[in-house]
Amino acid sequence: MSATNNLTGGTGFRIQLPAFVERPRPGDFSICHGNTCAERARISLSDSDWDQVRAVLKQPPPDASMERVNIAAAVALLENLVGRMTGTDVDLGKDDGMGRPGQLDCIDESVNTTVYLTMLQNDGLLRFHSVGGQATRGPFTGLLTQWPHSTSVMRDTESGTEYAVDSWFLANGEPPFIVPMSEWWRGWRPPGL
Repeated sequence: MSATNNLTGGTGFRIQLPAFVERPRPGDFSICHGNTCAERARISLSDSDWDQVRAVLKQPPPDASMERVNIAAAVALLENLVGRMTGTDVDLGKDDGMGRPGQLDCIDESVNTTVYLTMLQNDGLLRFHSVGGQATRGPFTGLLTQWPHSTSVMRDTESGTEYAVDSWFLANGEPPFIVPMSEWWRGWRPPGL
């Protein structure tokens, strides 16, 4: 399944995903870093690494809500595994470490999360969701007081509800926030951040 052919609708604009997002495999995929995907790293997870990820989603969840919790845990685990290989394990939440080696901006984060979600989907680990690509909001979407911000998107396959999978607000390896896109489009931010 190609994430680039399944981009989200909404009131923001769509990001053209890099070609490497289309068919990532645990043994051969790429991620972005260096801000706005200026740099890319090619990654190969071992079978043991991928088995750890599979274990998070292997037990069938009772519903879509629980699967979202498990997806957040799997994305966090993938950030930890990949971070140790690429130096992005020092990434701080938001852009608090901007300019430091290993710091990711929201473009890097949203591309990487889309890669991770695509790998989970391609391995048959998503039962209630599908990859929805990326979305960007900001001044051009009516949020005049906000900088542009990007997120990865997934869709609940039963209800059709789209969710932001936003890993930018927290440090590397912390579970991303998963919130309905209807809230995210309106400028959603985590309470207290």
